[in-house]
Amino acid sequence: MRLDPRRRIVVDENFQTSAKGIYAASDVLGPTLASIAMEQGRVAICHAFGIPFEGIVDPCPVSAIYGMPEISGAGLTEEQCREKGLDYEVGRSDLSLTLRGAIAGRGGLLKLIFLKANRKLVGVHCIGDIASEIVGIGQMVIRCGGTMNTIANMSFNTPTYSYAYKYAAFDGLRRLLSVEREKCAT
Repeated sequence: MRLDPRRRIVVDENFQTSAKGIYAASDVLGPTLASIAMEQGRVAICHAFGIPFEGIVDPCPVSAIYGMPEISGAGLTEEQCREKGLDYEVGRSDLSLTLRGAIAGRGGLLKLIFLKANRKLVGVHCIGDIASEIVGIGQMVIRCGGTMNTIANMSFNTPTYSYAYKYAAFDGLRRLLSVEREKCAT
């Protein structure tokens, strides 16, 4: 069975290993959440038994630490954006500034990472009470190719922590416009 340099099992798009008829999923491919491992296993089983399968396992990497507070993320980090040479911007929202945060008396941070050229969301990261649930919204926007404008134009329930997406989108767009104005002024 083929392994990568970090000794993780290498699989194809159907999660079949280099050994014919042998499939692998979950942590032997790299650390992952149970929800992703279940999807990987579903693809492998469907392929192994010839069951038609449409789509792919979500390629957007997602993670969560279930502590107090929770930490969760999906997509690219700022470090990964720099490594890839991407021209990006960040929008942030303090969860305590949402009505839900004010009611709960708790804060946290939601960070949205997007490409400057087309405002496409490429990463979402959160630390706070229910970060693992909040990140799912951003993961869906990334998966669907959505932009900061997509988020800014959405109506979110309030009072909820998810309303922080709107604040973070406005913050990121404001930062982007400030940079563009500075370029025009020089």
